[in-house]
Amino acid sequence: MGKEEPKTKNQIESIYKDYKYCDLTAYLRTLMFTSVHRRHPNLILLLKTTHNEKCLDYGSGVGTHAIALAENECEVTILDIEGPLLRFAKKRIQHRGHKFRILNSNESLPINEFDVVICTDVLEHVFDPMLELKRIHRSMKAGGILHLVVAEKPKQSGGHFKDAIDCWIKRGKPFMKQHYVMLKNTIYRKR
Repeated sequence: MGKEEPKTKNQIESIYKDYKYCDLTAYLRTLMFTSVHRRHPNLILLLKTTHNEKCLDYGSGVGTHAIALAENECEVTILDIEGPLLRFAKKRIQHRGHKFRILNSNESLPINEFDVVICTDVLEHVFDPMLELKRIHRSMKAGGILHLVVAEKPKQSGGHFKDAIDCWIKRGKPFMKQHYVMLKNTIYRKR
């Protein structure tokens, strides 16, 4: 990736479709390790205590959260950009024999379907975080639980885009206060 941030949705998606800007094997190892060992304690607790629910892993990465939910008899949908990470997640989940539904990032989400949504370190990577946050919001049942973490410092080498972060801070945080009740740090209940 160069010094200039991508400015269109297609430019951003192309980064995640081919991963030419980084060593994909090392990146996959890092994602799997951080998904297990460096996640927020409230996410780990949510993954352990969610059973028999309809769940969305939004920005599923390598599928670690989806696997944890599927192991608890949850009905899991994963959503990410079509590319190497999504293919890897599919293989990991299928290898374990879990059933899941997969959605490409451009597909519509069902309305009022999900009891639990995991969206960890995703919105700082997208072209329009408010569009994605509103998609998530519409897909959740009233009273549903959202685990949400959004980086607030640009890190271009990690694909954290300043424009997305600025949008999140200016518009996303007020949206969350209006439509969700914070239960604990990173855990929200839809009003």
